Amino acid sequence: MVEGFLDNPRFKVIVNINGALSTLLKEKGYHDVLDGFVKLAERGQIEFTDSGMYHAFLPLIPEEEIVRQIKQNGEANRSIFGEVYQPKGFFSPEMAVSDRVFKVVSEKGYKWMPVLSFSRFPFLLV
Repeated sequence: MVEGFLDNPRFKVIVNINGALSTLLKEKGYHDVLDGFVKLAERGQIEFTDSGMYHAFLPLIPEEEIVRQIKQNGEANRSIFGEVYQPKGFFSPEMAVSDRVFKVVSEKGYKWMPVLSFSRFPFLLV
């Protein structure tokens, strides 16, 4: 996928990669994939979203843990991707949401998040 996007500069996509996966890719030596994401972000071809570090089902965990998961995720991804990791949107694992998730995401300053919707508008501006 990364090579395909690098070969086609007009292709753009939003990428959600949780910190646990980024860390695993780094530990297993998949630097080509991680470096490719950095290059694509520098070229403006990908936009990262933030998420929970361990893909937890956020509506079922306490608010403090939601905050902790998001903080850990951002720290892990910034340590791997550097300054290009500047998520404006938030992806809640499994697209599961609740009032607590909306509250935390809004307080953290994210601008949008995808939500499961049967309308024409699958994104919610927070």
